[in-house]
Amino acid sequence: LTSLRPCTPLPQERGEARGHVQHNGAIVPAAPENMNWIRGDGGLCGNGLDLARWTRLLASGRVVTPQSFLKMVAPTRLADGRLVEYGFGLSLVTLDGRRKLAHNGAMLGFSASAAYYPDSELTVVVLVNRGDVRVESIERGIARR
Repeated sequence: LTSLRPCTPLPQERGEARGHVQHNGAIVPAAPENMNWIRGDGGLCGNGLDLARWTRLLASGRVVTPQSFLKMVAPTRLADGRLVEYGFGLSLVTLDGRRKLAHNGAMLGFSASAAYYPDSELTVVVLVNRGDVRVESIERGIARR
């Protein structure tokens, strides 16, 4: 997971992505993001391969214990008694009847989706340097193939 590091407002090294937004019909570089407020998500940036590795390591019991992972992927019971398809930071949706564990995110100029299909051991990660792209649709299309 060598690419994971604290996020910076703008790319620091050659090859790092710069976020973009649509403004008045044109695609333009996004304004620098204030990284001081990004704390709930860990404030980490990295490449797609490392995000896929992280997703696999988490599901394999190498990040948290298998018992803790089972708690992470259990539906949550709300105070009113309803059960929601969301664990600890992971949505527990299905795609065409296949179990799927996923997390999506976005910030100014970027969108991301990481999904793991435990029954087929398929991992799909989509990272886009546009904040207005529906990355889950791209992820589902790849998973269906």
